[in-house]
Amino acid sequence: MNKNSGLINLEADTSFRFELEKRGARNLSRCIQCMKCGIGCPVAFAMDYNPAQIIRMAIMGMKEEVLNTHTIWLCSDCKTCATRCPMEIDVAGVMDIIKEMATEQGCECKEDRVKTFHDVFMGIIGSRGRMNEPLLMGHYKLRTKTFMEDMDSGRQMILKGKIKYKGKSKGHRDIKKIMDKFKDKP
Repeated sequence: MNKNSGLINLEADTSFRFELEKRGARNLSRCIQCMKCGIGCPVAFAMDYNPAQIIRMAIMGMKEEVLNTHTIWLCSDCKTCATRCPMEIDVAGVMDIIKEMATEQGCECKEDRVKTFHDVFMGIIGSRGRMNEPLLMGHYKLRTKTFMEDMDSGRQMILKGKIKYKGKSKGHRDIKKIMDKFKDKP
């Protein structure tokens, strides 16, 4: 509330949006709230805010609210939202950026396994330059202590060649430098 006039201040704090854009979020201010991103999202039913609301909250500068939502951790990065967006906003990419910011700021994630999966995934990309699925699942299972939970489907995926071991990429050191650069930013 503005002390002088008694009116509510509806001006957005643009610093959060600029921070997201600096990290790679594009076209946020183009969002027209058509809701196509949320309607197509396969996990929207479990989210506390739909993807369009997250984009709007980010534009309005609601940093603390956005960094502490369940939505960012439930996003499966399927890109359905980005595919449907008429304004070409990579909503899933924005969610990834917000996840990293939340991690950097020590925001609590009530979705423990999702956060663990995210941390393991990013660690492997940072150290190897590409995803290594057997390592991902091995490290994830060790951290969550869920060794037998989905053993049958895992075995079938390996037998069908759906999970493959890949060594480090040639540019893994360059990728690590890029990731370290973002970790060091405030």
